[in-house]
Amino acid sequence: MKKIIFSFLIILILSSCNLLSCFSPEKKEKTEPAEPEYKSNIVWTLQTEMSARPASVECVIYDKFLYMIDGELYEAENYFNLIKIDVETGKIIWKAETIYTTVTCNVVKCGTKLYLAGKYDHYLYCFDDETGNLSAIVTFSEDDEYNETVCPDAVRNIVAYKDRYLFWSNSKNNNAKIIKFDTNQIDFIKEPTVVQVIDTNCITSIGEDENNIYSCILLENGMVYFITSGDDYDKVLVKVGAVDCEAGELKWRYVIQDCYAIGGGYTMYYLDGKLYAFIGASVCFEAATGKIIYKYVQNFDNDVNEVLTSELFLSAGVSYSNGRFYCTTIASSGSAFQAGIDEKYIKNIQCIDAKNGKLIWGDLPKDSSSLGVRPMVLNDKVFVPMYLQGLRVYDEKTGKLIGVDKNIITTGDERNASYKDLLILMQWDTKKNTGLLTAIRVE
Repeated sequence: MKKIIFSFLIILILSSCNLLSCFSPEKKEKTEPAEPEYKSNIVWTLQTEMSARPASVECVIYDKFLYMIDGELYEAENYFNLIKIDVETGKIIWKAETIYTTVTCNVVKCGTKLYLAGKYDHYLYCFDDETGNLSAIVTFSEDDEYNETVCPDAVRNIVAYKDRYLFWSNSKNNNAKIIKFDTNQIDFIKEPTVVQVIDTNCITSIGEDENNIYSCILLENGMVYFITSGDDYDKVLVKVGAVDCEAGELKWRYVIQDCYAIGGGYTMYYLDGKLYAFIGASVCFEAATGKIIYKYVQNFDNDVNEVLTSELFLSAGVSYSNGRFYCTTIASSGSAFQAGIDEKYIKNIQCIDAKNGKLIWGDLPKDSSSLGVRPMVLNDKVFVPMYLQGLRVYDEKTGKLIGVDKNIITTGDERNASYKDLLILMQWDTKKNTGLLTAIRVE
């Protein structure tokens, strides 16, 4: 437990060192070689209405179409529009009517419908994929307090199964659970603007646990995977579990006692029958049974003597390519000084070996802030959007910096995507204070 507390204190210190300088000690100026330049081939851009830092906007791609939530999500009068875009051309296929509420979860396609959840009103909004028209608004009770216990968590995701069922997580009142909902219970004949109250018998609560949902859920191969964690770091238990989609019941759950969970976003990855979890340790399970294949935990009694890896993972998600995971962390350029750690052990851009969870290569750019963005791998290159420091491009195998495009301005914590040879990211238009959706072709 001493090792857990020590490691957690390091994370608290490092995560407090955000935003560039992080109060680093004054150093004498010295000339450093200029970093090579990279010229991005921008094929299209799309101006959005999203104000401030557009970190909560997630681009989701189905087939050749990109779906995103646009609108004003930060001010008092919130509204959003769901937009469908041809990802190859940037052309808007349709823009749904304005809904005056706040949404922070992802868009999910289930059959011919698109679903997303309101953050405060506890409604499930449904749109037609072909036309963009509102098809239905759904809730599960006229009792708002009850709805809080069954509706999707505000910042988590929704997943679809067999074009019919939706799964999401809820951990209201420290009662973590997975909810299964049959969309066939929605009456699409009714007036779509009239809220339908669906009988609660049509939803199933699975795998209840006296903890909080830590991670966005993951649906693969007929199973929904989830992670729960407590708030007390002296008695923390991280639990990784799996729900059978067909049976609607808990398949397995594994308790990990020597690590902790922070962050809470996309912290799992499924590949070839294996489930990888990044939860203060890198853990690989047999996805069907929950049997551990390996667990790589960094324990430090007093001194850090190797590069910190998954303990600093911010949960923006990982990319996978050729047996390696690519991720960013909460570390910044001032973290080493603040935490009393040798700078050589701090890397906020990391390449992890999928065979054992260990670091292959990493980088800590000069004056870098914390990062919460998923690196994207295209054509043997790793792309990492930085906070006001351009787009960094690395050689996938060696980690060598290919170049930096300082004309690409992002927040370093937005969600991105890829399609064939296109990198999709949200630039930050600092003059208009809005997001500029951008597609870059990678040669």
